[in-house]
Amino acid sequence: MRQPCGAARNVAAVWVAAAGTMALDIIADDAFMAALAGSDVRHYASEEQDGVVEVNPAGSLALAIDPLDHGKCLQAAKK
Repeated sequence: MRQPCGAARNVAAVWVAAAGTMALDIIADDAFMAALAGSDVRHYASEEQDGVVEVNPAGSLALAIDPLDHGKCLQAAKK
């Protein structure tokens, strides 16, 4: 199960949860996971996952990302 992490992430999750939809960070994570299907990425580490996910057992690459950087999103929203 995915766990909230960080104040900015919680703020964004509240914005979206108030609308009754899935948190944007989870949607972004799911989009990256879908895009990796059939790739050479074996291990995927994301701030949205509890641990490293094996995408392709035959892959030779690892990817670690923050699918949606709320800090930058919040800064842009304040401008």
